[in-house]
Amino acid sequence: MTKKLKYLKTRVMEPREGVKYSTTYYQQNSEQAQEAFKHIKHVAESIVDVCERDLDMREFVQSPLAGFSKTTNKPNYSMEDVVTDLLNQLDNGKDIPSGMIGRWNRLFKETPWDIELEEYISTKEIRTGLFNNMFEIK
Repeated sequence: MTKKLKYLKTRVMEPREGVKYSTTYYQQNSEQAQEAFKHIKHVAESIVDVCERDLDMREFVQSPLAGFSKTTNKPNYSMEDVVTDLLNQLDNGKDIPSGMIGRWNRLFKETPWDIELEEYISTKEIRTGLFNNMFEIK
């Protein structure tokens, strides 16, 4: 079952010089970020628990994964990299880049650790929007 997490809005950062793609960030309020951090931390702790009991699993978790390439001339992401990158991003209070979510979901597809992000609209925003639409305020 997919874990649903909320976000307030997205922010697109234009490509830097020499980069062909833009980056989309998911912005969360503190409560949403805390819920995301709690989920990611639970996953990290579960992986650590397994690795402490199984040395072969530890080696697998730390090994580069096929199809999870980093920038040129660097080894591919490992499972450990994917988990710790997202955990550190949230722990440092930063918005979540869509690339991190993409890697996470490719790694944990169709597991309880998979993440679905939903835009959160407060009831105040809904009421304001309905009021504005009723009176055609723009």
